[in-house]
Amino acid sequence: MSPKAPMHMALMMDISVVLKPGASPTTLIHWIRPYLLSENGSLKSTNIAALVPYMPPGPPPGQTHNYVVLLFEQPLNFKVPDSYKTSFANITTSINNRIGFNLTDFTEATELKKPVAANWFRVSTPAQSSIAVNPATPSPTFSQGTSTSNASQVSAVVHRMGLVVWVLATIGLCDYGGMFWSG
Repeated sequence: MSPKAPMHMALMMDISVVLKPGASPTTLIHWIRPYLLSENGSLKSTNIAALVPYMPPGPPPGQTHNYVVLLFEQPLNFKVPDSYKTSFANITTSINNRIGFNLTDFTEATELKKPVAANWFRVSTPAQSSIAVNPATPSPTFSQGTSTSNASQVSAVVHRMGLVVWVLATIGLCDYGGMFWSG
């Protein structure tokens, strides 16, 4: 693919997954969407599929997790290394094969530089909630304060959406919330 305008990649990950009490937090990859076309200050989606299909946030009951959304400019020679192609091809709706994503290794392997935009948000699931996520219908509805999904029984409090709303809105996945930061 030889773009006329810069291409970008959006990535969302949970940075606060604790697999067992007392263990250090690890990561969980929620979404990697390459080949976002940037024209006149707005992002447009291309017809190339996500490297990692979107999985909505859904911490276990009684937990609060921290999520980051990063936007990278893709190098002109962008190529997904074979080792990642294999691993991404096996990504499912299970969290088990999304745990432990190493962002540093991925950015080095794909020659991505520092993010051009970034933001974070926090999602809490009340202790009495049960989670039933079906990412086959990833159509979350975002609003300031609460995040729910048609495919989920998650009642999650979103403390800050920022760039995630902006990125998802610019590629047509949700209504624009009006907040973003880039630098």
